[in-house]
Amino acid sequence: MRLFLAVESLSSSWLKSGEVAQRLRSMDSSIHVIAAHHKTEYVDVLGQLDSVSNELLALLDVSHSERDCNASVIFFVSETSWGRIRKGAIPMHFLFVTIPDDVVALLWGKPSRRKMSSLIAEVEKYVSLAKKLVQCLAVEFSSQDRKTPFLLPESLSSSDLARAFYGRFDELVEHGHHEIKRARSEFVRDLGVVAASSSSRTLFRSPGGLEARPCERGGARHGVPKLDPTKGHFVNCCLGSVLRFGIPFDFRFHYDVLARGGANVQNQELPDCHGMRCERTGSPHLNIYPNSYIR
Repeated sequence: MRLFLAVESLSSSWLKSGEVAQRLRSMDSSIHVIAAHHKTEYVDVLGQLDSVSNELLALLDVSHSERDCNASVIFFVSETSWGRIRKGAIPMHFLFVTIPDDVVALLWGKPSRRKMSSLIAEVEKYVSLAKKLVQCLAVEFSSQDRKTPFLLPESLSSSDLARAFYGRFDELVEHGHHEIKRARSEFVRDLGVVAASSSSRTLFRSPGGLEARPCERGGARHGVPKLDPTKGHFVNCCLGSVLRFGIPFDFRFHYDVLARGGANVQNQELPDCHGMRCERTGSPHLNIYPNSYIR
């Protein structure tokens, strides 16, 4: 699996020098470094998120293709910028990792080779930590997708999925798969969702009373989100259909959503993957994907 890395303020001109990419690739040959921006003047972190998202969409080619995404995506941001990102809607197709402000500051202007080497060494340290969580969640999303709450659509929770996840980020990095079951139950509680587990899957009940049943494996995983950017879908809709917290999942995975007690959903107002709310009726149920796309 490829590992895409973006570092706040890392410009395309620095990547052209080759030093950054070569040093990081020496850690892992699967690493692909993406420039956070392509301009010489200052670009704020929100603009950098858009730039990297657009580049990812082109690199991964997931907007029209019916195939899995074989890549993870980590975005390193300064502690100050993370505070800004948290004030808005946190893009869930990235795994955000914070690094000290003074490290990111080295990328503005023309840092000396010695300072640049210090920056790369610092990023290498954080890459090692982040890869532990990437490996843990990759297993969770591939073999435990019918039990994990980390793929739930935001439309079925009472709180912000991303904030709930990053509130437990340090714990997940430290303990990884050893504590994943406990992390699942705590995450469910944070979301205000009720979970009922069986041997094969977990049924999730939203605060509004909707029941989300993870779809079966194999042939029952029918239907693919139709995310044509010309029909109202944004970059985040497309990337969110294959990545959650920077980790890939089965693009066909979805939840069969019914009303309480297994009844059909009738005139239920729900948001879709780009936030448009409208009434939905299931016959017999709604298919809702992790990015909140409704089919």
